[in-house]
Amino acid sequence: MTGVELVLILLAASVVLAIAAERIRLPYPIVLLVGGVVLAFTPVPHLEIEPEIVLVVFLPPLLFSAAWLTSWHDFRANVRTIGLLAIGLVIATTLGVAVVAHALIPGMPWGVAFVLGAIVSPPDAVAATTVMQRLHVPSRLVTILEGESLVNDATGLVAYQVTLAVVAGGTFSASHAAFQFAYVGLGGIVFGFVVGWLVAKVHRRLDDFQVETGISLLTPYIAYIPAEHLGVSGVLAAVTAGGYLGWRSPQLFSPVTRLRSRSVWSTVLFLFNGLVFILMGLELAGTHRLLASMSTTGIVEWCAAIAGTTIVIRLLWVPIAMHLPYRLVKRIRRHESAPAWKDTAVVSWTAMRGIVSLALVLALPETLADGTPFPLRDLLVLLVFAVIAVTLLGQGLSLPFVIGALGFVDDGSALRKEREALLRGTESALAHLDSFAKASKIEPRAVERLRETYQRRRERLRASIHDDPSALVSAEREGFRQLREQLLAAERGIYVALRDEGAITEEILQRLLQDLDLETMQPLR
Repeated sequence: MTGVELVLILLAASVVLAIAAERIRLPYPIVLLVGGVVLAFTPVPHLEIEPEIVLVVFLPPLLFSAAWLTSWHDFRANVRTIGLLAIGLVIATTLGVAVVAHALIPGMPWGVAFVLGAIVSPPDAVAATTVMQRLHVPSRLVTILEGESLVNDATGLVAYQVTLAVVAGGTFSASHAAFQFAYVGLGGIVFGFVVGWLVAKVHRRLDDFQVETGISLLTPYIAYIPAEHLGVSGVLAAVTAGGYLGWRSPQLFSPVTRLRSRSVWSTVLFLFNGLVFILMGLELAGTHRLLASMSTTGIVEWCAAIAGTTIVIRLLWVPIAMHLPYRLVKRIRRHESAPAWKDTAVVSWTAMRGIVSLALVLALPETLADGTPFPLRDLLVLLVFAVIAVTLLGQGLSLPFVIGALGFVDDGSALRKEREALLRGTESALAHLDSFAKASKIEPRAVERLRETYQRRRERLRASIHDDPSALVSAEREGFRQLREQLLAAERGIYVALRDEGAITEEILQRLLQDLDLETMQPLR
């Protein structure tokens, strides 16, 4: 069986597992991870993962798309907490895991212990967003977790590079490490802005859906790969480019391009996520080979200790990061309310590790520069996989129950803001209607029809802004939706019948169906 055939089989398996996850109402990364472990014990051949493939092929588009959809106003409002988590917590985890590993595992050198700490320090952006997106938590918490996951990868990668250089025979210098961190981080941000600005210039001169979608799919790689060759953070370059273009997208893309490219991107991301997590499961199952030459009891104890250390450090750090600045700085107390303990609990428990830790541990060299084997490499692989499994399965599966037990409910604020924005847009359209109509020389009767349509929408929105969020879908609204679907289905049936009779061509049918599909996607206001 060729590698291409095996990849196609795994993609098909990921689709089936995603359907199963939807049926049993579990986050699909967890189901895919378990499915990968199960597949590892079937006759399916083992697929070797090249670390460069994970980092270069999968990571840039996943981070790029997450940054594209990030609310940067909310990010800026929570930048203090995000910084303490994405930088401070990564460093604290690296140090804490290194101390525990060096003290607990016989013969573990300090340098190797710090490499282990750096590898498991950054929580995973993909795991965090895919698990949290289905849960009813305040948008501020989602912003903090997504912002942390977007930034902490760069912190973890820099820590990994520094500690790996020490193990390879170099010497550690705090000043050099600080300079390298600043250069790699700031350089990646600057390069990402340059790429985003140049790509935006290209998009402004194009009006072709296929070409623009192709460029958007290539942009994360255009940002990531050259940045890595320049010695700066490709992760931050991809994140920065995605954030910049996402902010500018309303001015850069036509409505048709936005609709169609969104469909393409969602499909690509679904397949990438599915393949990444199912491959991760295959690799996790493969670690049983490492148990042959070691004490099983000792290994289990070490795995539990390292995984527990990563969890405990986060449980201790997050309350400090969220509450201590509020307690110490008067200016913060004057402008902000105290963080809710429920918010602190959710952020503390959301620490799933994933693709970045997997790629970094697999990227460890087999030998050092002098030809000697990398110290305890197989053990590091097993320990990192244990942390991934414990955090992704344990915390990922328990997180919905934690959120449910804390009593989080959707307060309807997001929907209310959406309605308020629609009302302002409708009022703006009415204010400009007469001037636009004069410039276009449209018949007065058509102008009045448009005016009546916008006035009716304005009145509905004014009446609905203060509706009870728990009763957003009334019986009348549901009946209207069903009736509209039946009418659209009747139209669709006529068009298909006309195509079957030869009255219209396939091309005409597809255009008519596209209009109906767009009408179906229109939300009920």
